[in-house]
Amino acid sequence: GCGYRFLDADRAVELIEHTLRQTRRPIFFGDDNFNARPARTKAILEKVLEKGIRMPWWGAQVRVEAAQDRDLLALMKRAGCTKVYVGFESINQESLDLYNKSTSREKNEDAIRRFHQAGLSIHGMFVLGFDDDDWPSVRKTVKFAMKSRLSTTQFLILTPLPGSEFYQRMSSENRLRFRDWALYDAHHVVFEPARFSLFDLQKAQMYCHKKFYSWKQTAGKVLAGQWLSVGVAHYARKLNRTWTKRNRAFLKVVALLKSKTGARISVDYREEVSLEL
Repeated sequence: GCGYRFLDADRAVELIEHTLRQTRRPIFFGDDNFNARPARTKAILEKVLEKGIRMPWWGAQVRVEAAQDRDLLALMKRAGCTKVYVGFESINQESLDLYNKSTSREKNEDAIRRFHQAGLSIHGMFVLGFDDDDWPSVRKTVKFAMKSRLSTTQFLILTPLPGSEFYQRMSSENRLRFRDWALYDAHHVVFEPARFSLFDLQKAQMYCHKKFYSWKQTAGKVLAGQWLSVGVAHYARKLNRTWTKRNRAFLKVVALLKSKTGARISVDYREEVSLEL
């Protein structure tokens, strides 16, 4: 259905203790929204602190509203949290409103300031490909991410997941270009954007990652002593090179779909899948 189902606080803490006994690796809370029920989240963190559990953790995904709760942020920090993962989605208010995101650029900026004040670093997530997006807005988005001193980022491509209202609209407007579900991972463009060609939207994502994780940006993190972010930047550059190499055929296909003559080109592209039984 449409509702959340939760473990109670005691059971959640039992699972945390079990996990820590099984591995020495830091914990990441997989909840899509760690602060969906603030009272429950606080109860879990308070029990962790009461029991003296040493819980190294990478962080958790939260909404920008979490930044308004100082007690929650203080508990997260005391319990060992180092980073929050926040979906800012877009810096364009029109896009946020169109997809019913109850936030604004001003709220996002305020949340970033409050997270930093609480001593938490931020992994920011942005989506490219809204109908209002174009090259100027893409450049403004990556500039916003750098200016906001986000430690790490992801720039994802808007993806019409089957069953969603967005998928139905793209299908009815004949804007879906690929139906190979292996491509529906938010890293491959699969629909015709309003103000981009498929190829240009794919290039926009690659541009954002290259810009944010540039050597110049990394040098600034070195000077600031943000060694974890330096390591992530190195990993991100390597990941981008690997992705580009593995997706050469896909990039050639989307380049073919960028017709300058007005001719309509149809391509049936499928990812190669190998099953070993």
